[in-house]
Amino acid sequence: MKLLVWILMVALSPLAAAQQSPVVAKPRSEVKLTVERAEIWRALADFQRRLAEHGAFFESSRMIAVHRGVDSAMRPWWYGFGEADLGKLAELTRSLRKTPEPEAETVARSLRVLPSPLVAIIGGNAVELSIDSQFPARWSGAQSLELVVRATAPNGTTLDSKSFRVDPGEKLDIHTKVEFPPIPKPAPDDAKATTPIEPGVWRLELVARDTDAEPVALGNAWIVAGSLDVLRQANEAKLKELEPKVAERRNASLTGAFAVLQARNALLSDTPSRQESARFTLDPIAHAAAIADEMAKLEKGLDPYRLLVGDLWRTLPVKQDEKTVAVHVYAPPNVAEAKPMPLVVVLGTIGGDENTVLDLMVPRLRQLADQKGCLVVALRTSRDMLNDRRYDALFSELSDDYPIDSKRVYFFGHAAGAGQLGLLLAQRGERIAGLVSLGASDIKFPASRHVPTIVVAGGADELDGAEKMDKKSARYRSVTSAVDFKAIDNVGWYLLPDKALEFGIDWLFQRTLE
Repeated sequence: MKLLVWILMVALSPLAAAQQSPVVAKPRSEVKLTVERAEIWRALADFQRRLAEHGAFFESSRMIAVHRGVDSAMRPWWYGFGEADLGKLAELTRSLRKTPEPEAETVARSLRVLPSPLVAIIGGNAVELSIDSQFPARWSGAQSLELVVRATAPNGTTLDSKSFRVDPGEKLDIHTKVEFPPIPKPAPDDAKATTPIEPGVWRLELVARDTDAEPVALGNAWIVAGSLDVLRQANEAKLKELEPKVAERRNASLTGAFAVLQARNALLSDTPSRQESARFTLDPIAHAAAIADEMAKLEKGLDPYRLLVGDLWRTLPVKQDEKTVAVHVYAPPNVAEAKPMPLVVVLGTIGGDENTVLDLMVPRLRQLADQKGCLVVALRTSRDMLNDRRYDALFSELSDDYPIDSKRVYFFGHAAGAGQLGLLLAQRGERIAGLVSLGASDIKFPASRHVPTIVVAGGADELDGAEKMDKKSARYRSVTSAVDFKAIDNVGWYLLPDKALEFGIDWLFQRTLE
């Protein structure tokens, strides 16, 4: 997306403006857009930001409609059998204001702006900027609407692209591509030469000029000084040389760290996937620096991930089936004290992944982890995600890097992420101190050991709501006091994890293995 930045600068020049191709509208039947995870992520983040800002001002009946609306828009995607309805989600976002949203903002939200390639290399190839309507929108203003893409550099500098217009009464249906020249390198003999683009992560927004509409976030753009593919390959060569040295040390922790470093290095790419959040949310410049630091520590015989504070995307090996499990780890500052700490494992539903869980499903969990002093691990959800082997890998590998209190291991699962825990309870229930099950109608509790569990349902959930979940869990509650039930009024399925977070974590922390 960094390319946009260069695109914007070039577009400002008179020559570029003269050569700029006009925006050409094509019939929607001619253009097929794939709904990518990156766009879903952006739309959900936009919706949740607006909900946090204005949701408290609305009556419960209005919020029930909002909860059910986002469930309807997102459930097919989260369940893995359909696409998200971005048009419906945008309409919900529009409705979440104390005053009506300016129509210009709705028009801007209907567009997808995509640079190709996604990572701009100074001195690299030309850049193409695609502007596409994701769903129908209409501009009914008295005058033409002028839209620009604005890029904001790390130092706060802003650049605007060449504008494009939407005429009054026009049904917005834009599908156009514009090519821009490469980002030039300074002449090698010119010591004072500077490039027109500052390398770094640029923030991209779509702005409706001369209106009171808020800018609509488009995501980030990356400008890099050199190819990330070349850097990744150079790191791979260094790792190949380092591998026998790590093996000679016969240290399981270092062997595991080596595998993690390989997986993390693989994220560096000139063409990051817009379907994998580990790639499209990456800051490649910061990540490249982290990889260099991690490699330097490993060369010295140190585990670079031991007692590491903050966020870390990594993999866990499952030796028995030669697979890896992608996880997102968050460690609070007190991990540096190296004292045993609780572990909270968070699982979302099938449409999500390890980053979706922490950044969209329960974004406040990091703050709670800091307060409670617990380690948080979010897993990518799949239909065979949690079996005994994967649980063993999770616990053993993490125990190499963090001081986990084995008597305080908890699970917090939503939908499919909670439903799959029945098998785990049967196989490893003796190691689990407590479980929060959210919006899952098919969880089965084994009779071998009654793990303390609370089943939580949203009162506004039309599919797996409070009445249904109360009946489902009643048969378990009739035979064991270990299973509790709680309904949260006016809450739907998608937003249930966030609404149940503080209550659920407090409930878990009252349980300890004997």
